[in-house]
Amino acid sequence: MEVRKTLTNWITSFKQLKPWKKVIAVLGALAALVFFFILLTYFLVTTGSVVDIPSTKELVQVRKPVASSLYDRNGELLGKYYIENRSEIEVEDLNDFYKNALIATEDIRFYKHNGVDTRSLFRVLLKTIFLQRDASGGGSTITQQLAKNLYPRKRYKLFGTLVNKFREMEIARRLEDIYEKDEILLFYSNTVSFGERAFGLHTAAHRFFNKRPDELLLEEAATLVGMLKATSYFSPRNHPERAQSRRNVVLGQMAKYDFITDVTYDQISQLPLNLNYQAPSSSSEEALYFKEQVRKEFKEWTLTTSKPDGSKYEIYKDGLKVYSTLDVKLHRQAEKIIQKHMARLQKTFVDSWKGGRLYGPGTKLIDEKITSHPYYKSLRENGASGKEALNDFTSIGERPYWTWSGIENRKNTRIDSIKHELALLHTGMLAVHPGTGEILVWIGGNDYNRFQYDNITGARQVGSTFKPIVYLTALSQGKEACDLYDNQLITYEEYDDWTPRNSNEEYGGQVSLKGALTHSLNTVSVQVMFETGIPEVVNTAKTLGIKNDLNAVPSLVLGTSDVSLYEMIGVYATFAERGNKKPLHSLLRIEDKNGNILYESNEDSRLLGEQVVDPEYVDLLNDMLLNVSVKGTGSRIYNNYRIPYPICVKTG
Repeated sequence: MEVRKTLTNWITSFKQLKPWKKVIAVLGALAALVFFFILLTYFLVTTGSVVDIPSTKELVQVRKPVASSLYDRNGELLGKYYIENRSEIEVEDLNDFYKNALIATEDIRFYKHNGVDTRSLFRVLLKTIFLQRDASGGGSTITQQLAKNLYPRKRYKLFGTLVNKFREMEIARRLEDIYEKDEILLFYSNTVSFGERAFGLHTAAHRFFNKRPDELLLEEAATLVGMLKATSYFSPRNHPERAQSRRNVVLGQMAKYDFITDVTYDQISQLPLNLNYQAPSSSSEEALYFKEQVRKEFKEWTLTTSKPDGSKYEIYKDGLKVYSTLDVKLHRQAEKIIQKHMARLQKTFVDSWKGGRLYGPGTKLIDEKITSHPYYKSLRENGASGKEALNDFTSIGERPYWTWSGIENRKNTRIDSIKHELALLHTGMLAVHPGTGEILVWIGGNDYNRFQYDNITGARQVGSTFKPIVYLTALSQGKEACDLYDNQLITYEEYDDWTPRNSNEEYGGQVSLKGALTHSLNTVSVQVMFETGIPEVVNTAKTLGIKNDLNAVPSLVLGTSDVSLYEMIGVYATFAERGNKKPLHSLLRIEDKNGNILYESNEDSRLLGEQVVDPEYVDLLNDMLLNVSVKGTGSRIYNNYRIPYPICVKTG
């Protein structure tokens, strides 16, 4: 009753106010509501009620994460897992030019605040709430930017920018409680990106000036600090005029706050950019596609394994030793074979299109590649018109071209380089030990440093390599290798007059089940598919380990569904093991930094295998697959390679 009476009195009083006072009252109420909302959000964020805030223990540990090492099956080092590929520096490596330029430009009150600059807080909140601007500058201290480097922003359904801002403020305060100011400057300088995958000041100083950080001149330090506003847009290599202009802005800030004199500013700002650019060296690590696969399997392992304190193992921080199944010597030989074969195949492919339209009619494909290009997008985001951005793609310059013979520098346009990449053939190779499921060779693509897409895990139409699954299903239903079928063209009216044809265009007579698979005859294979039953074939495929969705249509027998090479190799490994399916895997052993064994594959019960198909039927199928290599479509393998023993194959 009292609340109701108070509310009634308030409404009565409000009605009696003059119009201009009513406006003031409403605005005041709204301001109070906004203020309350901000306080509530701040409380919920900083207490960890709505977002994850790293603990003090975690912030202490993150200072110096220890890289984990990856080895092949014989103990040869393949590479390391680290947060970023950077070289750490110490406090004495930060010269005064760099420190003063950074503080003058990014956080002039750095040595006076506790991680959050309260003077600029109100201005930032106005930008965040009313203008919805998400920028690291204009209020974000160096410590807050460090927090964002360490713990990148996340997407939240409501008021994401405000939540992320408060989260960074709380992390920044905790960092300030743990580390000294110069340590924070050092930590920031070791984690910040200067573009071109140059993480940390040490890498950037070497990349752009071929110097150690403590050797940087004033103008060089100012150039690097200037890049931090937008690393691509102010790249001194790609956009020297922009970079020089931005460098002078930094010098102006230094003069404004008395780090340098006006005379020094006048002299240094007139200097040209003098780069001594050092292109990033090729990675010395091996089997990079495989390295990523190991990381994925490691992550799956952590789902069921924890440290004694309950936390999860982290491959990028815990200094682990990961021993893999890969045979690096075999892997290197496979890479040489691929390079030699693909170089010939690439030339044949390009020559075959002479006089034709490799990229299709019109320019739609090229146009799509241009507008989706990261460089085109960065130009548009920084104010360039579509025409201006396109000019950068039509101008001639020296550019590196990836080829099967190595990197070639050519003077051409960016559009020419796009056409070159569209014409590249891509490949992959996977070899496993069927008896154990251990992965021995994993080449996921042409070059991981250039093309990260993994052709082993990516799903593609598998062609006639799918046929043995259909024939195995038929054999398990009682059909025999000697059963005869008519090798004739058949039109299936109920499937839009579909007429499957043989690749050799030879028809007539009768062919045995074994002969049809030996010569990969589509006409007979489709008949076998119908007799066996499409649902039954799909079920066999799933039993053998194919997880991708399969199109339950007659053309499935011709391999029209997308299946990954990884899954198909698993199927054929099961054939080799007479129906015993063993999961493919890359991990042999994991040790902690003290040598304690955390995991061993010979103790993993999952790797013992499962009998999924009757060995009798698989033996019948394997006899048919042996015939493929002796008399059928795979017989060339004996002509091209000196193989001293019979092998079961299927082309496709």
